[in-house]
Parts: sequence; structure tokens; C-alpha cells
Amino acid sequence: SGVMVGRASLGAPWLLSYISSHLYNTEKIHSPIGEDLLKIIKKHIIYMVSFYGKEKGIMKSKKHVSMYLKKINLPDFLIKKTLLLNDYKEVINLLDTTIKENYIKSLNI
Repeated sequence: SGVMVGRASLGAPWLLSYISSHLYNTEKIHSPIGEDLLKIIKKHIIYMVSFYGKEKGIMKSKKHVSMYLKKINLPDFLIKKTLLLNDYKEVINLLDTTIKENYIKSLNI
């Protein structure tokens, strides 16, 4: 069902490309991990802020950021800390420092 795919794609916007590549036997799409995933999260925030403006953009991006962070199994306190920030630059800074450190460490890269 389209609704189920739509919900599953929150925090994984590449999901439709992944499904399509399997259905049509095209080049296989892999889910981004590590620094590639963090770049996608940051771009998503920046695009939302540039489209909606600083206040509305950061508020609307929180749903997506929450889903991204839950899917990479970050500790709840880091997710909550991120969602309490109201300045997109602070969110990006947290992604570049504490979250990156915790996430990369969990991958054993």
C-alpha cells in the first residue's frame, strides 16, 4: 500500500529508489550510512529551512530528523536534545559533533 511505503520512507527518503531498483532490476541502491547519512540529514534540514524559513523550517524538520535519528539507534537523550533545539545551526553543529561521534562509534568504522 502507498500509505505504508510513505510512512516507511520517513527517515529513509531513498526507500522508493531502493524498491524501484529491485522491482525493475536496475542498479541496486544501498541505504547510506556513516558520514553519507549525516550529510543527507543536514541537507534535508537546510532545504526545509530555506523553503519554509528559519522558524517554520526547523519546526517542520523535527519530525524527519527524529525519524532519521531513531533509525540509526542513537540514545534517546541525544534525540531529545536534538529535538529541543530551535536553531538549525545548533542542530547541524550537534550532528557534526556529538551525534557523529556516537553514530560512527556504533558502526565500528
